[in-house]
Formats: sequence, C-alpha cells, structure tokens
Amino acid sequence: MSFSFGHLIRVSTWFRIFFTLILYYIVQNFFLQLVFLVSIIQLLSMLFFGQPIIMLASYCRGVMEYCQDVLLYLLFLSENRPYPLNYIPDDIEYYQRLFSKG
Repeated sequence: MSFSFGHLIRVSTWFRIFFTLILYYIVQNFFLQLVFLVSIIQLLSMLFFGQPIIMLASYCRGVMEYCQDVLLYLLFLSENRPYPLNYIPDDIEYYQRLFSKG
C-alpha cells in the first residue's frame, strides 16, 4: 500500500465524504424520530387491532432495504451508489465541461 495524493482529485472521493456528512445529519435529525414514530404506531395498532398495519410494514421494509444500500456504499462494501446518487456523473471531465465558460 503506497501513499499518494491521487485519490484527492477524484470526484468520487469527495462525493463519498459529502454524502457521509449529509447522511449523518439525516440520521441524527430525522431517521431516529421516524423509527420511533413508526414503532409507536405499530405498537398501538397491535394493542387496538391485534395486528400491525401491513402497508406501513411494507413501507418500512423498503426503507430498510434503502438503508442497507446506503450503508453498503458508505462502508466501501459496494461501489453501487444508492438512489438518487446513482444519477450523478462521476467523471471530472463532465464537471469541467459543465462549469467552463464558452
């Protein structure tokens, strides 16, 4: 393993850093409250109706699959970017053409 600075000019490196910071903010301020709210709703549904809300359970399954995709990307276990990040180009030439004058 050799030490070099070549990775610092790659867009994918900075993109991963930026996405990690954004995800930390989302988890701290939104995701934990969402998990708590859904668990309370499902608990109340179990108490009053004897079963969880099926549509809410399937929605939660989709959210968990998305979270798994995000974690695989952030922990460098996969190079497949999760939605909506998979639509953002990774090559530096694209951004140079986009922001160049003329």
